[in-house]
Amino acid sequence: MEDLADVLYDFLHESGNSRTAFPLAAAATVPSQDFWVGGSKHPATIHLHSTMLDRRRLRFDALSLAIVRQSMTWRRGMGEPLTRDEIGRVNEILLRLSIKLPELNEQDFLGTPSVHFLQGD
Repeated sequence: MEDLADVLYDFLHESGNSRTAFPLAAAATVPSQDFWVGGSKHPATIHLHSTMLDRRRLRFDALSLAIVRQSMTWRRGMGEPLTRDEIGRVNEILLRLSIKLPELNEQDFLGTPSVHFLQGD
């Protein structure tokens, strides 16, 4: 979970606007916003994912996808779009946890103009 939290750290902020944040991604997935403990973002991200994997494993995929989708909006708005490398690192870590998200490997997803992945990453 530490490795996953390291990669996801810059994907979203922990609070702020009403459209993109880690607690909003958790709330959009299932009623799991209580899994977001707040405080320091890195430990809170670890807690969110560990608890989700432990208590609602079947919804872990949805949480991961919600974080990526919200991050696409937030990071693009900041002028720092997600890169293929970042998505690749997420996929590698998830595979170590025996989780595979085909959606994050689909060429349609990776090639979507709205994703604005940087080429060569």
